[in-house]
Amino acid sequence: MSGPSDGPSFHGVSVFGSVKRKTSVPAPTSSSLPNPSVQRALQVAQRAVELDECGRAEEAFPLYQEAVALLLAAVKQDRAGNDQIKRAANKYLTRAEEIDRLLTLRKQQTKESPNSRLKKDARSNNFPLASTKGLEKGRASAAVPTGSRMPRRPDDYDYTGGRARKGEGGAAVSHGSVGRAGGMGERSGGNTLSSTGARPGRASDLEAIVMEEMLDRSPGVTWEQISGLEDAKHTLQEAVVLPNLRPDLFKGLRAPPRGVLLFGPPGTGKTLLAKAVASETGFAFFSISASSLVSKFLGEGEKMVRALFQVARREQPSVVFIDEIDSMLGQRKDQEHEATRRLKTEFLVQLDGAGTDNEDRILVMGATNLPWALDEAVLRRLPKKIFIPLPDTITRATLLKNLLQSQKHALTPDHLGEIVGRTAGYSCSDLAQVAKDAAMGPLRDLDGPVLRTVKENQLRPISMADFDHAIYAIRPSVSQGTVQAFEKYMTDNGYIRHS
Repeated sequence: MSGPSDGPSFHGVSVFGSVKRKTSVPAPTSSSLPNPSVQRALQVAQRAVELDECGRAEEAFPLYQEAVALLLAAVKQDRAGNDQIKRAANKYLTRAEEIDRLLTLRKQQTKESPNSRLKKDARSNNFPLASTKGLEKGRASAAVPTGSRMPRRPDDYDYTGGRARKGEGGAAVSHGSVGRAGGMGERSGGNTLSSTGARPGRASDLEAIVMEEMLDRSPGVTWEQISGLEDAKHTLQEAVVLPNLRPDLFKGLRAPPRGVLLFGPPGTGKTLLAKAVASETGFAFFSISASSLVSKFLGEGEKMVRALFQVARREQPSVVFIDEIDSMLGQRKDQEHEATRRLKTEFLVQLDGAGTDNEDRILVMGATNLPWALDEAVLRRLPKKIFIPLPDTITRATLLKNLLQSQKHALTPDHLGEIVGRTAGYSCSDLAQVAKDAAMGPLRDLDGPVLRTVKENQLRPISMADFDHAIYAIRPSVSQGTVQAFEKYMTDNGYIRHS
């Protein structure tokens, strides 16, 4: 039988990764980790663990942060013992994040009035969405996390500690009250957290993140607010909106696609189209990007993807919109990190499930500026592909008119026509920036003292000279080479152009 641990332990696990049974496996001694930062980190961590085990997690929190910072500094300074140092930093950082989430939730629950709580279904036994009871004895329970204030983990870390273990995270979540895009009604319900597994409520934690960070409760974009793109709007209505209104007509060979890819140059309105689809249909709208998944520490990415689609099924009909999809689901390569490969695989599995289960009403929409960078398996799972081009003459004229309708200006129809002609090759966002810059012209004519006292109705109208200056200062963000690359991609793949 081995003696007691020479170093601190955490939840029955040595901070350097060895599992404690009846006794601790000794941690590396100071002779094996001579770096002063490591020695100081172990002293700080020892105190943090002692406080944590006594139920004083709030006091332990800053000590965990300090220990992690010292260990990460040691990683940069010394390569000796790197793997051990990283495992220690990961365990302390994981615990610090748990405490941070629980403390934040405690503050939220203190401020929250009874009338603002989510409605509970009688069948759910009125369990709370999260509990701060886990702060006692150094344990963590389900909590709504906030943005991480923890030090970042090193990029080259082996995140095996974050993988799912058998029996982890057993959480059964019933329907929650969720606001709908387009005025859909509420659903009521609560969470039932299982106590099985080493980290109870973990799945519910991730679902809470999805509800908090990815669910857009009011996209608030209508077709009328999007200038031009009439063919793209018509295609989306045919593929998404009408099947939702008349499901009896759209079945069999007329069944709507479960995946849509919007591709084209940046700033052409792809995201607005996706939000308009959610608003017009009343679907719950989940908007995700690479940062919302990849920024989570590795090993949790695939769990987050599963939680996303679980919540989307629970709140269906729903739209899962993946912005810059190429950054997450690009072509698979031999040299990519294992965690990245697992994330892509999980995404493909979930996309398959959303596309084949006839009971699910989940639409997956992706937007990209680099369709040729997407993995072929992803392209197959997003069968409806719509090219969103740079705005044509009519679209630019409509957009310019909409931008200026609430502004005082002295532009004649001839002036507007000249502006439209000179902005060929500008994206919608480019043209909006031109209009904003021109609108600053009347203010630039005023010196400081006058600007502080002038009234809005005393400003001169926006003039053609202001637009001359703006067009000269703001150039198109999309190069001609990019436009040609899209044209070639469309020709090679036989896609129909929508304008």
